[in-house]
Amino acid sequence: MRITAYVLGLTLVLTGIPAFPQSQPQPAPNQTPQRGVARLSIVTGDVWVQRGDADTRSAGAINAPLMAGDVVGTAPNGRAEIQFDAANFARLNSDSELRMAELVPGRYQLQVGRGTIMFSQVRESRVQIEIDTPQVAIKPTKQGAYRISVFDDGHAEITVRVGQAEIYTPSGTETLDPGKTMMLRGKSSDPEYQMENAIEQDDFDHWNAGRDQQLTRSLSQRRVSPDVYGTQDLDTNGRWVNSPDYGTVWTPNEPPDWAPYRDGQWVWEDYYGWTWVSYEPWGWAPYHYGRWFFSPGIGWCWYPGPVFVPAYWSPALVAFFGFGGGFGFGWVPLGPFEVVHPWWGPGFYGGVGFHGALIANVNIYNAYRNARVTGAVTAVSAHDFANGRFTSTMRVSAADLRSASLVRGQVPVAPTAASLRFSSRAVNSPARTSFSNTHFFSHNQPAAVNRVPFAQQQRNLSQASGRSSAMNGSTGAARPANGTAAAGSSSDGWRRFGESSPSSGSRTAAAPQSSWRTPGDRPSTASGSSSWQRFPSESGSSTATRYSGQRSLQIAPPIVHERSSSSASSSTKSSSASSSHVSSGSSHSSGGGGGGGHGHR
Repeated sequence: MRITAYVLGLTLVLTGIPAFPQSQPQPAPNQTPQRGVARLSIVTGDVWVQRGDADTRSAGAINAPLMAGDVVGTAPNGRAEIQFDAANFARLNSDSELRMAELVPGRYQLQVGRGTIMFSQVRESRVQIEIDTPQVAIKPTKQGAYRISVFDDGHAEITVRVGQAEIYTPSGTETLDPGKTMMLRGKSSDPEYQMENAIEQDDFDHWNAGRDQQLTRSLSQRRVSPDVYGTQDLDTNGRWVNSPDYGTVWTPNEPPDWAPYRDGQWVWEDYYGWTWVSYEPWGWAPYHYGRWFFSPGIGWCWYPGPVFVPAYWSPALVAFFGFGGGFGFGWVPLGPFEVVHPWWGPGFYGGVGFHGALIANVNIYNAYRNARVTGAVTAVSAHDFANGRFTSTMRVSAADLRSASLVRGQVPVAPTAASLRFSSRAVNSPARTSFSNTHFFSHNQPAAVNRVPFAQQQRNLSQASGRSSAMNGSTGAARPANGTAAAGSSSDGWRRFGESSPSSGSRTAAAPQSSWRTPGDRPSTASGSSSWQRFPSESGSSTATRYSGQRSLQIAPPIVHERSSSSASSSTKSSSASSSHVSSGSSHSSGGGGGGGHGHR
């Protein structure tokens, strides 16, 4: 990772006083719905992420944060899993694309651009889910597994393996029961469909079923607040132990000289600014929730916070400081009940002006308990921090820590284009340069996200630091490419949504065998069957469906409730985590140790 710092030697107005460890939990910095964050939790083969706040594409990496507007794609040899919270997951088969259209508390809206995804809800959840395709919108109504495929020739398939779904179109709604597949074709403004028995399961289905079983068997999720997610990876990478001071805590299977917030990188995230991306396969929950402390005889332990107290997601839970007259920059993990000074949120978003301070001569050694633990402080030279070189760290003496400058509020470091990447690996993605489809049918139109372009954030922070360096980041949101809709015929057994079946007056009629059953095959126009139908019209309904086919795509605001790959060491850890996948979810962190949580995600 390369990060360019435009600070660490500039003069800042010093305001306020440093916060010291507290004996009681402190309220979260801002317990209001914030930008949602999902987690890239499995990466196999070539996976890429196209950010929604900048026209950049990065190689996917485990624990990469995802926000509304971001697109995840897989190459022909790739698969990926996205975790939204403790219950909801989306998995991409090879050569597939999925956009996060909306991530807000209690609601996720996704858009399948092409390929095949499986949406799995492994636990009971009150979150409202909508999955949009160019032709229809799918709303899972029960815990289960839902397979959605969008093919390049314009047709689509929706299969309910377990659960039940409502299928929305401009003309009406149909219920899709478990063990059934709905096949779709035609114009997105008036598609045709037919029902069949579920398509045969393949290797992708088997992989999903195995992953769901792993998740439902996880014991770690039972030991944390329901708001905390990403804990399934703790099961096989550490153990839960009892602490006399904090109750049940988790300790990782790491060597004696290991310390938290050291094996990873800082990336720049829209709204959250500097965000920690861990290379450890388990490194999501312990770095975005809770607190760390060192216990003699046990080692480093993660305290997740009370189980029955809301938890809020944070980009990291550390204290930043500078030392040596601006020549060094470091961070230390916060201990239980130590207050985090947020550098993210509405007051900091966009980097307009500078909302922070370097508070001089703060005794970091006494202020933060972990600063007194050998190896807990990670520090680099200002030059190395500016260029993202974490291969060499600085020795920090107790004297340095006693006379450091505490960073309070916005971190005075401006990002570069390299700060947007989750990995230094080359991006191996199809020739397509943007999202495959531009128009989707949405039952509920996602709200637009008010995002500050990355280049503007970069420029504002650079100006605030007093530097006039040339900007080298890219601007603009990802622009989808025009999709191609298949024209469908209303003859030869195809029916339109809204038309009743001649064999049944029910809304969902059992369909005879189709003349095209293999996924990817084109529909036959020579069949004389009457299985293709139109959705029934819902006249008089107070809730009208909306078709977005003639409007530009709108991206909704995210929230946080719950939203590497580049080093050789990370690759080794990832490969040992699982033979089939690499495991690796958003709001603010509570000073009370519960840390961050999501409103949702």
